[in-house]
Amino acid sequence: MSEQGFVVRFNGKQAIIEDAYHVRHTIARSTLPAQTNLGDFVIREDGQDQFRIDYRITEERLREMRRLSDNQFD
Repeated sequence: MSEQGFVVRFNGKQAIIEDAYHVRHTIARSTLPAQTNLGDFVIREDGQDQFRIDYRITEERLREMRRLSDNQFD
């Protein structure tokens, strides 16, 4: 089973990701790509050492957050 979630915090050499069930997991920051930002969706497939950023899911979430934000002020 793959590990995946949104990056919600960096804490020194660690990163916190939140999965689809809103469970937070602490991972080594060194397992993330150097260009990882807060809010990025990352995934690590079985047998892989490193996470990768899923830019499609990250962008979909950003669009949804903007939509919700825009509707809140209408």
